[in-house]
Amino acid sequence: MNNLVPPPRWRMLFEAQAAAELANLGLRYRELTRTRAEFKYPIVLLPGFGTTELALTLLNGYLKSIGAEVFDWGIGRNHGYVPDLLAQMVEQVHTLAAQRDTALHLVGWSLGGYIAREVARELPEAVAKVVTLGTPVVGGRNTRRSVQCMQNGASISTRWRKMLRHGRQIRLKRKSSRFILGATILSVGKPASIRLHRMCGTQK
Repeated sequence: MNNLVPPPRWRMLFEAQAAAELANLGLRYRELTRTRAEFKYPIVLLPGFGTTELALTLLNGYLKSIGAEVFDWGIGRNHGYVPDLLAQMVEQVHTLAAQRDTALHLVGWSLGGYIAREVARELPEAVAKVVTLGTPVVGGRNTRRSVQCMQNGASISTRWRKMLRHGRQIRLKRKSSRFILGATILSVGKPASIRLHRMCGTQK
């Protein structure tokens, strides 16, 4: 981890491709929305860290234009405090599925995708499918305990947790950032998971 170096600055030029891709999408929008599809289940959109439902406005509009019944997650800004967000989203999905008397499709971007997967794990009867966009392949009870452990005190102080709940950004020291990045990603592997749980005062 200490040997990591930032990529060369010239690689930033590749980010300009986003403008071309957006223009191409605009040119093909009419073609893409010409045919309506049949959607068996309503769709719930979950935004990424630091964003609100507005970040998925284009996706929301596109899905509705081709015949989907789409709902925002109804929580507001994704402040990143997973235990609170997960509890709220479990309640939201349970209520909506009961009201519609059907299972739901969850579409989550980044951290929203992680939360969507954990909701599906909690409510398998209420979630028919989960689609994630740019979401790390981590999850399950071990990872959730790791994230909650970090956010409840192993790496984030009480002051930071309050800042997270209010959607404020936190600038971490480099050492803390490496720990959180490593714990979040490497907890998929058994050694990192064991190391993290020991640091949190628990045994696996």
